[in-house]
Amino acid sequence: MNFEKIQKVAIFIFSLFLIFSAIVLLMGQYLTNPLLSIFVFILFIYIAYYIFLKTFFED
Repeated sequence: MNFEKIQKVAIFIFSLFLIFSAIVLLMGQYLTNPLLSIFVFILFIYIAYYIFLKTFFED
């Protein structure tokens, strides 16, 4: 396994962590501050999506 493959797997795991963190923050803070919770959820999902696309579909 070369370094590039290991790096892609690590970035994939990090993007999954961002998605799960966004879901936990959405559920955990929705009752106290729903607007901030939804904003952070969308921000984390967008960052994870961008990282995923940039890493796995570059030529």
